[in-house]
Amino acid sequence: MGRVESSDPDVMTYRSGGGCLMIFGLPFLLAGLFVMASAFLPEKYRPKDDKTGKPMPIYFALPFGAVFAAVGAGLVLGRGGKTIDKRAGIVTTWWGLLVPFRRKDYPLSDFDRVELAKEVRRSKNSTYTVYPVRMRGGGSAKVSLEEPRDRNKARQLGEEMATFLGVKLVDSTMGAAVVREAGELDESLRERSQRTGERLEVGDAPADRRSVQSVAGDTLVFEIPPTGFKAAHLVPMVAGLIIPTIVYFVFVRTILGEGKMPFAIKALFLGFLILFFMVLPIVMTWGLALRSSRKRARVEVSPRELRVTESGLIGSHTKSIPTDELEELQVVSARQLTEGRSRSPMIGGGQVIAARSDKASLAFGAGLSRRALDWMRAVIWNIVTA
Repeated sequence: MGRVESSDPDVMTYRSGGGCLMIFGLPFLLAGLFVMASAFLPEKYRPKDDKTGKPMPIYFALPFGAVFAAVGAGLVLGRGGKTIDKRAGIVTTWWGLLVPFRRKDYPLSDFDRVELAKEVRRSKNSTYTVYPVRMRGGGSAKVSLEEPRDRNKARQLGEEMATFLGVKLVDSTMGAAVVREAGELDESLRERSQRTGERLEVGDAPADRRSVQSVAGDTLVFEIPPTGFKAAHLVPMVAGLIIPTIVYFVFVRTILGEGKMPFAIKALFLGFLILFFMVLPIVMTWGLALRSSRKRARVEVSPRELRVTESGLIGSHTKSIPTDELEELQVVSARQLTEGRSRSPMIGGGQVIAARSDKASLAFGAGLSRRALDWMRAVIWNIVTA
């Protein structure tokens, strides 16, 4: 689903369907129509069962083909959307095949907020994370606008809709809900601090902070050491041995003991199994554990910019957010920042500092205690809001 540009400033429209779904659904539609049509062909042209040699009976071909045709038609011709009309005070959702067949109207006054959430979706073959953007109100009033897989995109869409409606934004994508009124959505931490007078008290540095601080001009630098190897790192390492062990005892030993198989064929099968089902799982899982245990971070904060450089066994990468754009600085669970992939701020969980603007987000502080994170956050807060 995507937003459709409109020349009317009081109307916002989202539409779904078409595009790649049409390409994906076309084979289903054609296959279904072919099976249904084959039931009416002369018997000698109709597909025959390989075992019986008899053509497919019409009472089987029609419903079987209809199922495939219906799925294909839904993907090829299906369209849906939402229209928010402030002038008419109505939210309309609709669905149909090229043209609307079904529609439902909601009073716009039923909605008093836009909510962002994080949801992990699981299917038989995959796990992925989405960030639904929903209009919500009292009671059961709810309309889903989009479900991006990118947190920053969801944030941008949520702010856009909350600004359009003039309602608050409730963001729960990083754990605890953060509420921002419509007029505060684009405020940086500095602007919010100046408006509210909010300041964080910086006490004495905790004895277990682990990080090392230095000053270069007007920039404060935190050097955060690696977490080191912990018990949690054993989980992916042990998991990485399970598949290779099964493959070895079930397949590799069987192939090695097969005396009649030509050597070239045996080598081909063994090479494929060993590379993709034994070596690769071990390299990926053990590499993830070693990378996490040896990753160090350099956090540079000044009145102009918050910059984080992470380095590990191989290479480094840097991300930054200008302080004029920095909107959130929170201590959150590291697990809240994972997105259904293996890349995580810290294996085994823990807490980190998450910083975010409309365009970027970054996290740092894996392996530090909560006291150290709270102290570091307070120091950074006071520098970027100065």
